[in-house]
Amino acid sequence: MKKGADIAAFLGKGTECEGRLSFQETVRIDGHLKGEISSQGTLIVGEQALIEATIHTSTIVISGEIHGDITASTRIEIHAPAKVIGNIQAPAVVVDEGAFLEGMMQTLPHKAVDEEEAAGIISDDPLPGPASPPPTLYGTITDKETGNPITTAAVTGGGKGKRHTETNTSGSSNSLIFVMASGK
Repeated sequence: MKKGADIAAFLGKGTECEGRLSFQETVRIDGHLKGEISSQGTLIVGEQALIEATIHTSTIVISGEIHGDITASTRIEIHAPAKVIGNIQAPAVVVDEGAFLEGMMQTLPHKAVDEEEAAGIISDDPLPGPASPPPTLYGTITDKETGNPITTAAVTGGGKGKRHTETNTSGSSNSLIFVMASGK
């Protein structure tokens, strides 16, 4: 999320809401929301927030608690002390040390630019330019019992008949960056 982005709506600490929330811009929630969230904008989940919902958004930045599945077309960021219980899907996922995630995770291919939208005209010619970047996972792998970073770890992912493994054998507890080749 861009620093200094304007927040179009805010559900503050101590407030409760049940139902469907739809928006286009940036919304911050620090209260309790139960239901469904649908957005083409950015959702910020503050440390005091409790959300029990299915979420579809462009970008989500989580510091609070979410129970439910999350699909983001651009990015999911999970920052400590966040707690996410549910399945997540996005082209890029960031999980900070100290954040909790319980569920399945799927990295999606980055959304390709619609040729007509990008060119502004209808054309049979492909647009020049680089291919979409592959799905990316950022995070720190920690020991479940001690919470300490694991300095030698392997992460394996696969999809559409492809399998890829990244290994951090540097002995450093720095975050592992896992880039999955697109299955196209």
